[in-house]
Amino acid sequence: MQKKSFNSRLRLEAIDVFKILYLAYRTIQMNSFRHSAARERKKYLQRMIDQFETLSKYFPENERSNEDTGNSIITTLIQEIEEDDYSQTGNKWLTSIYSSNNNCRNMKEIIIQDERSNRDYPQMDFSILPEKNYFSMAHHLYISRSKSIYEGSCRTCSRDMNRNRYTKEQQVRLMETSHHRLPKCSMKLSSDANYSGFKIVMMAPLAKSRRFTIDKIEFSDPKLAKYFRSNLKRFNKKIPSYELICEKVVISDTKLRTCIVEILIQKERAVGDNGAIQEVISQGYHPLIDIKNIRDYRPIETAPYVRKLDQIIKLITRSCNPYLFVDPDEFLLFDLDDLICLYDLESSKIDSWPLLYVAISEQMLNKIVNDLQYSKEHKFLEEVLFKKIRDSPNQNIVLFEIDPVKFWM
Repeated sequence: MQKKSFNSRLRLEAIDVFKILYLAYRTIQMNSFRHSAARERKKYLQRMIDQFETLSKYFPENERSNEDTGNSIITTLIQEIEEDDYSQTGNKWLTSIYSSNNNCRNMKEIIIQDERSNRDYPQMDFSILPEKNYFSMAHHLYISRSKSIYEGSCRTCSRDMNRNRYTKEQQVRLMETSHHRLPKCSMKLSSDANYSGFKIVMMAPLAKSRRFTIDKIEFSDPKLAKYFRSNLKRFNKKIPSYELICEKVVISDTKLRTCIVEILIQKERAVGDNGAIQEVISQGYHPLIDIKNIRDYRPIETAPYVRKLDQIIKLITRSCNPYLFVDPDEFLLFDLDDLICLYDLESSKIDSWPLLYVAISEQMLNKIVNDLQYSKEHKFLEEVLFKKIRDSPNQNIVLFEIDPVKFWM
């Protein structure tokens, strides 16, 4: 397949970028399901039919919500375990996090730390299953839903696994090494040797705008590109210019093993380097003006880089949230209209999933740190891990790496 040209840029509203990100993430989730071993899919479907999959996957929260129902569920699960060796059933939700099939390094390390400090996880009962202190993958799924647990879950895995590799200064967690540690556990799509990701390249104006410019949507697997185009075509009436978006899909010459969104944050207008304008900038205020034409003057704005970063991270972490795909039917059967409620960028109550990291240049980092002196809206940085880009071709390029987590099987 030949590459299509992406010299002409395509301008889109943020809501359409949100849909594109969602469809790209959905594509890799669905592709992983399609390429899982036939025997595993057969076992999974059989457990879905007899409801054992649902019982085992959600038993921690069902046990909490209704004591009588919970006891019945636990009895059923224990009988199933006693009748068969649960480590051989293919149902990972009942297996221990310590199992070699799951290979969860994060929880093992955090649990050891918690035993030393005598700290318990909120509302967790480790005696539900027969083994003492047995912590199953179902427990793991349960605690990963909570944002109040600051370590030891899938949600916090990137920070936990790199916790000795970063320093925190003025709300910014910055890695001291360029190597990001990512576990090869059963929850990661990237643990599969056949896994393939994507790269989306865009430009975003620094101005208080919700418009983006798409350069290219890159896949290394032609089948992924085909699935993505098929999804776009299916929802062509809900995504304006879907044919032009399809033209931005290209095939990479190299294998893509990550899900990356690369964004050039571009200041639209040039400003003066000296005098009053520079003095205003030094105080944390960035005039979004053209000093050559007074008709283009617009009000100055505090902390534009932090605000833009917040906007972009909300778009990515809400649209690429693995909890949107807890079961296969959620990526096999869905409607884009259901996503609109997740888009509201002004709301802080919408669920999202943290990025693995944000890679930035030294110059961009300095701009963000400077903005933080004048911004009160930086709570979103609590879930962000930064690392520096070495030898960046453009200091205003920011890389956002998406977490390839799967919860559907």
